[in-house]
Formats: sequence, structure tokens, C-alpha cells
Amino acid sequence: MTLLDGTVTAVKPFDCGSGGVGPDNQPTVDGDCAKVTAETDDGDATFTLDSARYQAGIDTGDEIEVLRIAPQGQPATFEFYDFQRTFPLQALAIAFAVLVVAVARWRGLFALVGIGVTLVALMQFILPALLAGKSALPVAIVGSTVIMTVVLYLAHGVSIRTTSALFGTYFGIIGTALMGALATDWASLTGIGSEDDRTLVATVPTLSMSGVVAATMVIAGLGVLNDVTVTQASAVWEMRALQPTARARELFMSAMRIGRDHIASSVYTLVFAYAGSAMTVLLLISAYSRPLGEMATTEELGQEIVRTLVGAIMGTVALGLYSAAAALASLPGMMGTGIAAVLLPRIAAAQADPARERALVRRWVAGATAVLGALTVVLVLSADWIIVLAFGRAFESAVPVAHWLVAASGLLGLRRVLVAVLQGRDRGAVASRIELALTPVLVVAIVLAARADAVEAVGVAMLVTAVASVTALTVALRLTSPTRRRDVSRAGVAA
Repeated sequence: MTLLDGTVTAVKPFDCGSGGVGPDNQPTVDGDCAKVTAETDDGDATFTLDSARYQAGIDTGDEIEVLRIAPQGQPATFEFYDFQRTFPLQALAIAFAVLVVAVARWRGLFALVGIGVTLVALMQFILPALLAGKSALPVAIVGSTVIMTVVLYLAHGVSIRTTSALFGTYFGIIGTALMGALATDWASLTGIGSEDDRTLVATVPTLSMSGVVAATMVIAGLGVLNDVTVTQASAVWEMRALQPTARARELFMSAMRIGRDHIASSVYTLVFAYAGSAMTVLLLISAYSRPLGEMATTEELGQEIVRTLVGAIMGTVALGLYSAAAALASLPGMMGTGIAAVLLPRIAAAQADPARERALVRRWVAGATAVLGALTVVLVLSADWIIVLAFGRAFESAVPVAHWLVAASGLLGLRRVLVAVLQGRDRGAVASRIELALTPVLVVAIVLAARADAVEAVGVAMLVTAVASVTALTVALRLTSPTRRRDVSRAGVAA
């Protein structure tokens, strides 16, 4: 059996006796059939189209694909397979990619790379693991964790903002998996709702179709989780930048007001997306005049309804948990930003007096380290009761992620102070090179940790990388001091 490309050269309709009712009393299309001839690389291929396919439209000159069936010792026969769509699909994909890059620039380009990573993860890990008989839900959790880790950092850059959104997504993935498993069992979804499902079970007997249904809920919910957590990350950070003195509870309530509008829009998005993709099924329901409530409880529609509801529920839960953790974790980072904004012009103005500049750097860096360190320790130790007091016990699940976010945010604040010193000495490019060198190390570490399904290891990777960044910036600061630069110049001349 081979697939051949061909061009239709002749279409001859004929009466095939199709009267609108098939042999099993199922409705069929009333009308003529057609005998079609197509030119292929293997010669002319002739085949018959039934009335439904013929009336759907086929003309001379159409580019099609033909299935060649040649049993051993028998002449070859041909069947229509499909139309060739390679060029239109490629053209649309190129137009989409060009538009994304033109509007979003580097972020758009990295987002496209993220799509490639997602496809690789699906085709090389998730699908082969499922076909090999592995448990569907753990495979979906690990695969989704790896996908979201890589995609978020590629599209939005390596930062505490992205990391906080990523932690919110991790909680959402785990929650979606648990809710998906419970909903699948509660609604008695077997995963066998169509002829394709039965064929898949016959082909892969070890495959648990109910497990696949729960796994698809995890993967289908990634879009909503990503959308909600990244949007909330941007909202919280921007509001903190505009109102540095705002209390955590005020920040949380503002973020939730934005989130409520976002959730309302997301619910409509999910429903409209399914209604559009399932339009033919909905038309069939209307044609048979069967009540929508009756059809909604069937296996085929029931799977999609449960999948949509689970994704929407976990998107809402992730929004609240993330907003609580991010509101607390942003405090050290924003304080570091404020210190850096005050320090930068002072360092730049002191460059003419090296001794004064060095004293200024020592005093401000030591002060910033003490203030940010004390604030970070206090927030880490009191994160549990602060979150419960400010947001209620419903948000206790945000405490672990808040610990990692606060620690990373404290280091990020110190990093901003060190970068301000280097910028004041006109050495901002040094800081950029350090961050660029550490980025692939961080991404690899996080991907490995996520593949091992260890959320805490992801946090440790972030913390270790932040320590490395602060250490490298401190070394660069010492090497670029005015006194050290003159010493290095004299050493080079003497040599």
C-alpha cells in the first residue's frame, strides 16, 4: 500500500443507484457517483467516488493523493485518499510566522521556537510513551511540565516574573491532573466514543483509554493555565511598579479584579473554540432533532464537556493561588529596583573621584544586601501566616511556591543593585554578557528538574542560578573598579 501524488485528468459521473438510504437504512447522499482518472508518477490511476465525495466537489486539474493497493499476485487498485494541501498549509504557516515575528519581534520568534519544542515533546515523548503502555496521567504531567518550562522561558525570558508564572502553572498542571482523573471516573468516561477510538484500542490493546481522556485534559488545559498565569504575572509586577507602597492585600485584590475579567473571557473562549471545532456534530444533533441535554451525556460530547470544564476550573484556581504568591514575592524585587534607581545616578556622578566612588559602592551594596536579606528572611519565615491572614486558608497551597519566589526575588533585587553599579561605571555590557551566559545553564537545569517531575528541584535550580549571577556580577564589579583598571593597564604595559 503506497500513497501517490496525482492530478485529476477526467471526471465522469454515472448513476450508481444512490437514493438517499443505504443498505443498513442509514441516510446517504442522493445523487450520482463518479469515475475519476488521475495522472500519477506510477501511471494513470482510475477509481470511483461515492455520491457524498463526488458532490463535495472534485474537478479536472485538482491536485490529489491516491492510495495504491497492490496485493501479491493481483493487479493494483486505486482509491481516493485526500486532496493535496501542502502548499496552502505552508503558505499560511509562513504568513503566521512572519506576522508573529513582525509584531512581537524576538519574543514572537522564541514563541515559534516554543511551538517546535511542544511538537517535539508530543511526538518524541508523550505519544510514544502512551503507545508503549505507560500510565497516561504521569506521562501527561511530566510532558506538560517540560513543555511549559521551556516554552515560558523561551517566550517571556528568564526572570522572576516568568518563574513565578511557571510555578503557578506547575500547580495548575497537578491540579488539572487530579481533577481530570476524578472527573473521568465520576462521569464514567471510557474514552471509546467513536470508531477511531475502537480502532486505536484494537491496535494498542495495552492502552487505557480512560487514562488517555484524563491525560488530554492536562494537555488541553495548558493553554488556559499559561494564559492566566502569565497575564497575572504581568499584572502584579506592573501594579507593584506603579504603586511600590501598596500593601500585599491591596495588590492581591487589584490582581484578582483583573483576573475576574480574564477568567470571564477565557470561559467564553473555551466554549466558542469547542463550538467551532464541533460544528458538524452540533449540526447532526439539530438534524436528528434530539435534545441537546440528551446528546451532551453521550461519550463523544461528554468527553469534550468535561475536558472544557476541568480546564476552566483549574485556570480559575491557578489565578488565585498565583496572585497570592506573586503579591508577596514581588516585595524584595521591587525594593531592589527602587534602590538601584536611586544608586545609578550617584555612581555615574562619582566616577571622577575613584576613592569617593569606591566608598559609595561599598556603603550602598552593603546596605542593600542587609536590607534585602533581612526582608527576604522575614518574608520566608512568615509567608505561611501572612498568606493565610491576608488571603484566607483557601490559599495555603500558595505557601511553598511563595518561599521559592521570595528567596529568588531577594537575590534578584540585589542583582539589580549590582547591575546599577556596573551601568554607572559604563560597564552595562558586562552584566548583559553574564546574564546571557547563565541563561542556557538555567534552562537546562530547569528542564532536567521538570523532566524528573521535581518541582522543588526547579526552585533549587532557580536559586542556584541566581546565586551564580550575583557572584559573577560581584566579581565583575571588583574587576571594573577604577583602581583595578589602572593597575591592569600598568601591568599590561610592563609586560
